[in-house]
Amino acid sequence: MTIKFEVCAGSLNSAIIADKGGADQIELCSALSVGGLTPSIGLIDLVKSSVNIPVHVLIRPREGNFNYTKLEKSIIIKDIIEAKKYKIDGIVVGALTTTNEIDIDFMMELKNAAGEISCTFHRAFDLIQNKFKSIDLLIDLNFKRILTSGGKTNAWSGRDQLKKIISYAGKGIEIMAGGGINKTNAKHLIEFTNVTSIHSSAKSMSTKQADSLFPDEIESDLQHILTIKQILKDFN
Repeated sequence: MTIKFEVCAGSLNSAIIADKGGADQIELCSALSVGGLTPSIGLIDLVKSSVNIPVHVLIRPREGNFNYTKLEKSIIIKDIIEAKKYKIDGIVVGALTTTNEIDIDFMMELKNAAGEISCTFHRAFDLIQNKFKSIDLLIDLNFKRILTSGGKTNAWSGRDQLKKIISYAGKGIEIMAGGGINKTNAKHLIEFTNVTSIHSSAKSMSTKQADSLFPDEIESDLQHILTIKQILKDFN
């Protein structure tokens, strides 16, 4: 089987490294330290003009939970409309009700704003109790894929549930495993769950600058990406 490899890139440099390393696509965001937020229009523009692989843009207006106010939902819709102007290949989104179920009405509005571009439901999915019912709903909403760690903090911890999710989804929707996947566990996770799509930041060690007030954003590492790519070749 062929395994798709998406790199979560939080900067222009990480996106270029992902492309150079042979990633199949990029999820572009900012603020990886809080789980990722919507990147700036400037970053979207430069990444799209600098790489040759598909770019999927995270649309998340703030950190924290995924239950959004009416005004926050307006931000999300406006961000989708603006991002589409730069010929992005997809968006990565998610919104839940106060009881952590899919906000169906807003997802329909969001899909309408997205139009024909690919839509991924992000790891808000991991907070949902009835995952199988939610898979059916996302198929009905014509989502392309679900990014999930199997309901745990990382994909390896959630591997048992991931395996069940992947089996249930079948060919109805792509399940992309994400959350703590790296060169040390990718092979074992794929073998255990039969997942055909993985998501990783393939990050290096933090390199905080001495003159910086805040920690630097951790960059994707070329050698880490190349190592994962080599591991994936064994499954092709």
